[in-house]
Amino acid sequence: MKALFKFLGLNKEPPETETQHKEGSSKFPKFDYKLEFLKALDKRSTSKLFGLNNYWEARYRDLLGDLSGIIKKLKSDNLLEVSLVEEALTIPELKKILADNNLSTSGSKVVLATRVFESVKNKNYLINRESFYKITQKGKEQIKSYRDQFDNEYCNFLHLQASLFAKCNIKEFESNHFRVKDAFPDQRSLGRTSNTFSGKTQKILAYLIKGRRFLYKWDIEEGMQAKLRSAIALRSVNFNNNEAFLNESLKDLTLSGFRIFAEKSTTKLLTNTELLQYAIEFEHNYLWNLYTLEELKEISKSESRSKMCIGVQILNDGCECQNQFGVEKFLWKDFKSVPVLPRTASCRCLYNAFREE
Repeated sequence: MKALFKFLGLNKEPPETETQHKEGSSKFPKFDYKLEFLKALDKRSTSKLFGLNNYWEARYRDLLGDLSGIIKKLKSDNLLEVSLVEEALTIPELKKILADNNLSTSGSKVVLATRVFESVKNKNYLINRESFYKITQKGKEQIKSYRDQFDNEYCNFLHLQASLFAKCNIKEFESNHFRVKDAFPDQRSLGRTSNTFSGKTQKILAYLIKGRRFLYKWDIEEGMQAKLRSAIALRSVNFNNNEAFLNESLKDLTLSGFRIFAEKSTTKLLTNTELLQYAIEFEHNYLWNLYTLEELKEISKSESRSKMCIGVQILNDGCECQNQFGVEKFLWKDFKSVPVLPRTASCRCLYNAFREE
């Protein structure tokens, strides 16, 4: 990491670690794997559990051990229960069965399913149906209490990370990131062995540290610019900027001008939090595409690869640009005419290598 920043002209050495975090430190959000597992079990089949997706079953076995024992304990603690098989039917299906048997069709789904179970003798409706796990009210309350606590810890962690990034303490910023990622139940995006940011992420962080200009012309003072850059940095390393963090960290960001800009490309009325998310995503996409464009230029300098990469193509990724601009391909001789992305607040176009067919 130090070598990269030196190469990019960032000669300022990051300060020494400001805090020595012990295991279990309150500065880090803590996962309750039992309650994470309980949450994941809701509406899962009692026979297939996670179905064809065997990832989660293996992951939770790594975290908790014998899952059958955990499920038994969750049930004995009145946090989890097994549904009536009838609850696998839809409400219209339940009502039809009841109507066909001259029974009342009023009540909640559980009431309807119980009535079918108790009063309908012909059980043909059970063919290809099976019961599933469902969380009890007590379980829901425990999950909510845990999530509320976790969200508070997570918000504090984001503030810590934003502060470290603002002070260019990249070493601890990165270390903290992977400490939390390592504890995250879903390790698929982490690749399990990774303990450093990707080259693209490092470059985007370098853009932000060096004060690369924003794409939108923000009329904000330097301190707020630093907070915005920190929020974009957190987005670039794939940590969610949760609502509480955004509203606390960027509460003084002037959004009136950006709202006008954003609402030109969406018919949706945006809340302040949604607008902040739009702004962060817009600026992050700009840096992402800036790096991609520079990367493609480097590829073009390689004699062996330049024969394949003859220019830049703009790929549509779910926005309306394709209808407005059509297929956009630019040879290297036309490079100066390549538009800056994103073009609007909702533009999701990406640069890609234009290769000879």
